[in-house]
Amino acid sequence: MFRYMILLLIAAAASAWLWVNPGLVEIHVAQLSVAMQLGTFILIIIALFIIIKVIWNILKLPSWLHHRRNVRLDKQINKHITKLCIQLSEGQILKIVQSKRYQDNLPSQLLGLLANALNGTLTSKQVSASILANEDAEGLIRWIEGLGYLYQGDGEHAQEAFRLALVKCPKHAGILTVLAHSYYQDAQWVLLYDLMQQYKRYMPQDIIALYYDDVAYEHLLTLMDQPESFDQAWRKLPHELKQSIHFIDLKIEHLLQQKLFKKAKTTIEQSLDLHWQDEWVRQYMSMPDLEMQKCIKQLLAWLKKEPKNVVLLDALAKAHLEADMVQRAGTYYEAAFSQSGQLSEGLALLAFYQAHQPEKVTQLIPHVTRLI
Repeated sequence: MFRYMILLLIAAAASAWLWVNPGLVEIHVAQLSVAMQLGTFILIIIALFIIIKVIWNILKLPSWLHHRRNVRLDKQINKHITKLCIQLSEGQILKIVQSKRYQDNLPSQLLGLLANALNGTLTSKQVSASILANEDAEGLIRWIEGLGYLYQGDGEHAQEAFRLALVKCPKHAGILTVLAHSYYQDAQWVLLYDLMQQYKRYMPQDIIALYYDDVAYEHLLTLMDQPESFDQAWRKLPHELKQSIHFIDLKIEHLLQQKLFKKAKTTIEQSLDLHWQDEWVRQYMSMPDLEMQKCIKQLLAWLKKEPKNVVLLDALAKAHLEADMVQRAGTYYEAAFSQSGQLSEGLALLAFYQAHQPEKVTQLIPHVTRLI
């Protein structure tokens, strides 16, 4: 658009200049002499250029038409492929009834479906011809065979056909989409994870966005008893997933399961600065060989951020009791019960009084029994 505006301005300026200075052009060839105004001469040059351009386009019209037809055909097929994959993922295509054997190695009813989805612009024969004319025809045939199996509910044979198709057409978004969907439906997380890692460059971004979180989480679940593989998969996660509560939960559970308590302790300390989770405090306090003075210092730092948190108050009470700081422990047991008013904290305070301050038991019992 900008280019045409520049040309228009140049033409307007030239016209104004010629109006003021019409000028004269004389052409002499042998004894032939022609004289004309400069503006007329320029118009003749422009007209000759346009005529030559039109003749040139007419001469190459057949090849141009052929190219345009192929581009249009490819766009229509690609548009349908996308539509078909979306419909497949949403379960909106009617299940195809038992059909005849293949016509030209392609399911005839699937070809009809392809043609109908193109609003009648292509017949099944034309679709078949366009697919078979492609240099990757074998891969595309396998892809459509896989769709046929998928429609019939035979996921195992469908996935086998899609994998064969992918060998022939490793960049084909339609094949990658339906294979990923089939793996997802069958909860084959390891296969889906490997597929997404291997073909990340060619898989549609919306498909990656749709499946990646679930796939990465389920894949990590399969690696819970494999520390090296778990760590390797964890390092590949995007930063935002590493900071999400569900993934941190999984990492802490993995570290505790592997008895990597030092790493688990560090992970909880770092994670509680991002998200507050009472369960992480409980897991923190359940770890063996905690240095109580350092533990109390950390709990007090958290208490400044969560001053009314009952789980934290209870943890401080137990930590002080473990460190033989009985009076301080009682203070935090009382604060926990006062804050929550629940039976569990009342019983914990009652047990503390019975063991360390029996003179307060009688006073507390009525408050606890009302909660039973």
